[in-house]
Amino acid sequence: MARPRTPFGTHGRITCDRISSSRFCARTRYRDWDGKARIVQCTADTRAAAERLLKHKLSERPLFQPTFTGMCAETSFGALVEYWIEDMVIEDRLSVTTRNLYERNMRTLVLPFFE
Repeated sequence: MARPRTPFGTHGRITCDRISSSRFCARTRYRDWDGKARIVQCTADTRAAAERLLKHKLSERPLFQPTFTGMCAETSFGALVEYWIEDMVIEDRLSVTTRNLYERNMRTLVLPFFE
């Protein structure tokens, strides 16, 4: 069975390596709010100082989480559909034909049931 993913805004195991005779590097993987796991590291003169510095750096990281206040529980389904369509255009991962097909199906097949 595969290991479960690290939850958003948390880190994995901290490792500390000696990088020179008087420097240590503490590092870990941190799952950012965009879902990507990134390596975060700090160096210091002692192993404990490097770990403390890394933990402090990690504690400040969630301050940069995305905050989107454009939607709430009372937002209509139509507004959600508009947001989804705009997001597809901005991401630009789908071909124009596929985007048009998704938009047409949403507007003609799904949206009428929620009005």
